[in-house]
Amino acid sequence: MTMDKFRCRAKTRSEEETAAFAQQLAAALAETDVVALVGKVGSGKSVFARALISALLAEAGRVEDIPSPTYTLVQTYEARFEIWHVDLYRLDEPREILELGLQDAFGSMLCVVEWGDRIAEFLPGNTVRVELEPVPGCWNSRIITVNTSCQAVAARIEGIQGSHE
Repeated sequence: MTMDKFRCRAKTRSEEETAAFAQQLAAALAETDVVALVGKVGSGKSVFARALISALLAEAGRVEDIPSPTYTLVQTYEARFEIWHVDLYRLDEPREILELGLQDAFGSMLCVVEWGDRIAEFLPGNTVRVELEPVPGCWNSRIITVNTSCQAVAARIEGIQGSHE
């Protein structure tokens, strides 16, 4: 039995639909939220992250290229608040996030964390977990599951489209 305050599932049929779903979520996020993106290689985490960050930048009147921070680990952006885009694919040990300053970033800026499941024990209570799962046999289709156990975050994101559970 889950203790989630909010849980939503959506099926997207293209990269554009996945990006549109990310944009919906972006509109509901606050400065101190953490978005933990979870899924296998090729599941759409980077597509989702780029769309979410692009939407927040566009809101602030900015357009930027959003590269994957796979090798730099962290890329920062200025929108209506500071955004950290983190890719933990190359992380060897969860404690390495201390060296990155990621725990300090939690609670003071929006953090979008690809491979967020690799640091599950360090994620704060205001985390929005976004799991992306490819649909077998449907090249660009994804099942996206969004959940959070934080009541304040749940109240803000409850309007995103999908089937609520």
